[in-house]
Amino acid sequence: MKHLFLILLATTLIFTAMYTQQEPLRAVTYVDPNKIVGLWHDYAAIPNQSSAQCRWATTHDFFWNKKNHEMQFRSTCYSVDGRKIIREGQMASSNSQSLSHFQTSSTKVFGHYIYIASKKYDVIGLDTAYRWMVIGHSSLKLGWIYSRTREIPRRDLMKIKTVLESAGYDSCDFFTFPKQNLDMRQPLCQILDRPHLY
Repeated sequence: MKHLFLILLATTLIFTAMYTQQEPLRAVTYVDPNKIVGLWHDYAAIPNQSSAQCRWATTHDFFWNKKNHEMQFRSTCYSVDGRKIIREGQMASSNSQSLSHFQTSSTKVFGHYIYIASKKYDVIGLDTAYRWMVIGHSSLKLGWIYSRTREIPRRDLMKIKTVLESAGYDSCDFFTFPKQNLDMRQPLCQILDRPHLY
């Protein structure tokens, strides 16, 4: 009975994934997996269920799992009451040589990550020096801006704005992540409208 339930559950998830797939966004040509290894900061994102739990200091550490030769990640943030929240998972690429299009999973079965019904993401913007990248989803309801540092120069923010608009996003849907516990999130479009000296 237990095995029958698991088979029915897996079948349901597969058909759900098949009928909810959307055309991917236009991604960058190539993302070097070796160059995204290391620590990234969440600069801004479209608010979602996952980010709602995090109040500040959200980071993502990407690293190669030498045992299975897969890209894995560890995301860390702090809740409003100061609790440390850690999410671990793995990335799977649709192209073995690039991470332009990828899926993530935090679900393990018998010690292996599974990707049934997992969302597909696209790297739609990437700095040539890998200082920032923009990750999108075909629904345009999910999106992230990652940065190697907590701040992004205005000249790069304007490039990111162009990337977002070209993909059909509204920069006002993206909110920055607080740099300190008492900071407030701000719409990205408001920051772009401010005059800067650099």
